[in-house]
Amino acid sequence: MYKYIEKKCIMHLEHTHTHTLTFMHTHTHARKEQNINYCIQHSERLIYYLL
Repeated sequence: MYKYIEKKCIMHLEHTHTHTLTFMHTHTHARKEQNINYCIQHSERLIYYLL
């Protein structure tokens, strides 16, 4: 689940050009988890809109 969300997030972030993608690659694991959690919320919104 996490890997799927993370992949989806990276694709989304590449489109939105946020700095979070860089954080996901360069910062600590805790920071990465925080960003993925933010991404999950964002992805849920995207899925909601798609439905």
